[in-house]
Amino acid sequence: MRIRVNRKDKSKRHSKIFKDIGKDHLSGASELSRKTAKAFEIYAEVVDAKNPSEYFKKLLELSKDLISYHLFITPIFNLSNLILSSLSLDASAEQKRKDSTVPELKKLTKNLAKDFYEKSFLAEDKIGEIGQNLIKNDSVILTNSFSSSVFSILKRARSLDASAQKRKKIKVRVLESRPLYEGRNLAKKLGNLGIDVTLIVDSAMGLFIKDADFVLVGADCVSERFFVNKIGTHPLALLAKNKKIPLYVASEKSKFIPEKYRFKSTHQGEITEVYEKKLLNVKVENPYFEEIPISWCERIITEDGLLMPGEVSKLIRKIKVSKELMNKLAW
Repeated sequence: MRIRVNRKDKSKRHSKIFKDIGKDHLSGASELSRKTAKAFEIYAEVVDAKNPSEYFKKLLELSKDLISYHLFITPIFNLSNLILSSLSLDASAEQKRKDSTVPELKKLTKNLAKDFYEKSFLAEDKIGEIGQNLIKNDSVILTNSFSSSVFSILKRARSLDASAQKRKKIKVRVLESRPLYEGRNLAKKLGNLGIDVTLIVDSAMGLFIKDADFVLVGADCVSERFFVNKIGTHPLALLAKNKKIPLYVASEKSKFIPEKYRFKSTHQGEITEVYEKKLLNVKVENPYFEEIPISWCERIITEDGLLMPGEVSKLIRKIKVSKELMNKLAW
């Protein structure tokens, strides 16, 4: 039996998703972008618009709000750009939009958001399939924070080894990733799979990297020159570079963005996450993200295969960005 959900209930659901996205600082980029896709789907159903131009303006405003919640989470930007670009990419497309009806544009919005949502899961699964081939039996991997793509790879590596028909024995060293401790979540999930996990404080990375076969991290953003990830990834990558230990970055292509459009300001978390009291003459800073040169990467693991840094750059340069969106964001 089909349950009817009235417009008011859908509006409330959309508001709740909106609030959840804004407050969520623990989920990875992929999960946040999926929540955003759902927000677009519901919004397209509940928004009132008299004509296509008004609908487009409201969609543009929605995109700005969603992007502003998590400026460093590139898939949210790319999803917004995908939808807006599909509705208005050039003069001819703009005219076509004006000739369309509001219901047609709403349907297009929902279809694009739904497709993005579904492809994200497929990409994550494919990254796991491709990335697990890098892991040999008895491999020791060092990682930081929580990445659904990294988890997918390690989960796959724990499953049956096609060649030996047995489970791979791997050891994973997980940095806590202060101040939000996302690493604890990853360690718990890996431990539940029966993987040998050691949870370590961030400052102990230098002690544990000497036994690592490679470093594996995720990314919230990938541009031609840098990838952006949780704070602590830069010193980890630098250690790997100095020790000549391979650094692999697992990333969906939805996280790729041209350097000139990448948000570059530093995002600060709550001061109380670092220290709960005010100290005389002491300034507390709590940056969540940092950039790492993509040239330090051995390979970038994507749903389309293992890419070298130069190959990533070529793909990124082909990305087109909605002029209306950039004018709205004004950076």
